[in-house]
Amino acid sequence: MSRLSYHRKLSSTTTNSKESRRARRLTYQCSYSFWTIWCLILGMYWILLAACLWNGLLQGDARAYSGNLDNRFLLTAVQSFPVQPATSMPTPLDALSTLNETARPFGSEDQGSKGEGEESGSRSISRHLKWHNKFDLVHVVHTRFMQTQPNLTHLGQARLGLFRAITLPSMMHQSSLEFLWIIRTDPDLDQTLLHELRSQVKQAHNAVLIASNQNENYIRTNNITKQSVLEGSYDLAMSYHAAAQTRPVLETRLDADDALSAHFIESIQSRIAAQMRSPHFGRGGRQSPSWMVLCSLDSLEWQLFSPWNKQSHEGAIVPANKASCITPGLTYAFDVHAHTLDLPTHKHFKFTKLVPPCSGSRLNNNCLERIAFTPQTTIFRARTPTSAGMDSVFASWSNPLDGSERNNQFAKFHHHAWKDLPIRFGIHVHELVQLRSELLENITLIAEDALQGQCTKFHSCKESARQQLEQFRTMSRNDKVL
Repeated sequence: MSRLSYHRKLSSTTTNSKESRRARRLTYQCSYSFWTIWCLILGMYWILLAACLWNGLLQGDARAYSGNLDNRFLLTAVQSFPVQPATSMPTPLDALSTLNETARPFGSEDQGSKGEGEESGSRSISRHLKWHNKFDLVHVVHTRFMQTQPNLTHLGQARLGLFRAITLPSMMHQSSLEFLWIIRTDPDLDQTLLHELRSQVKQAHNAVLIASNQNENYIRTNNITKQSVLEGSYDLAMSYHAAAQTRPVLETRLDADDALSAHFIESIQSRIAAQMRSPHFGRGGRQSPSWMVLCSLDSLEWQLFSPWNKQSHEGAIVPANKASCITPGLTYAFDVHAHTLDLPTHKHFKFTKLVPPCSGSRLNNNCLERIAFTPQTTIFRARTPTSAGMDSVFASWSNPLDGSERNNQFAKFHHHAWKDLPIRFGIHVHELVQLRSELLENITLIAEDALQGQCTKFHSCKESARQQLEQFRTMSRNDKVL
């Protein structure tokens, strides 16, 4: 081999060796970069996971208690309860195991088309004292106050306090104010009570206070005279009456000591608006008018006594389930062809037995639909000696919440539900604390008036209610925590 050939071969070998080393170095660098990036991603994942876990620990029992539900609103832990006897008291943990039992939660339906310039949750009301509704329907809420009991002043003051602290703020806190609120009271109501009631009703611009002991909850029938209007706009009421002649109507009941969550009105209207778009609703004419009854079996109950804390100044908020419809939130929805005689006239506690459920109705007309217990459609009930039927009212600390673990569950639930009252209902907790103190201070006088009011027109006449009221009437000062 010549010297020139040898050098050429040596040079070629050296070049190949350098290229091989360069290729290996490049491969190593790429591999290093890949694993570096992978390790960084994995490290970030574990850091985020640790942060989430730590955040869960910081949230304490609240996160563990509510699971993966909205931590700001523990009420979602009781979206639905199994139907149980009226005396049952389900625990929040029972509710967690049956979250999906209810058919379809309100607020999840199609919200319907919005008109130009309209927004969901609009708080506009009849600016020109006339009817207006973005769903093109007429919605009226009916409330009774001290009818046929005009001179029971201690009972009246207590109910006025409940109305002021619970019912009124919840109605003013609604996401949509496109409804008419009719409040009926006794024409001979004590003047002191009447003055205070008028001052409260005046704050709700879509409310009308009427002097009447008649309860024809049917806006298409004009049973409101100008002389009967004690507060509010007669013209506004008449505009709703006129609009109801040619549009679907919703009539909702609300007791003067109960509350509806902030989106309740809008959710109900949205649900009926979706039903109106169905091909069968309202197509039967006068021969076959369409209607629905909507009601809830579930609620939150505010009790004066806390079984888990006798020193509590708040009372107790507990979830409750009934086997039948409860009064607050009970709604009739019917088309333009329906008259009063077309609607079911059963007592509210008989609806579940006598009216077929909508889920089993082929056309979903002329049936009963259960309102799902969601944050949008929650009902809050005050259970005090002012309640006519005294249903589920705790008369002492000896209640069916036996066992320390059961009490702990309710105590946790109360804590979070209590904090959410201003958000969900517009209820100020300090006013509720003050109201509880006033009710307990005057519990004997309130119970005596309530006993006199038993068996009067529109009011309960149950022996069990009388016995409970007697227990309150004889309650000694030592039994109270003020």
